[in-house]
Amino acid sequence: MQNGWISCGQFAGMFVGTVCKFDCHFGYILRGSDTATCQAENQWSILNQPDCIRE
Repeated sequence: MQNGWISCGQFAGMFVGTVCKFDCHFGYILRGSDTATCQAENQWSILNQPDCIRE
């Protein structure tokens, strides 16, 4: 994720129910959802990954 990061917990893999959190570096704001949850069949709870834009 450009100008930010994704944190998906302490596990090495993605499992149903895994929650990933999105955040931005200083001077940027998040545009979109700040979390996504792994769902069945390799799907995520959001359609598009958020991005970080300059304040």
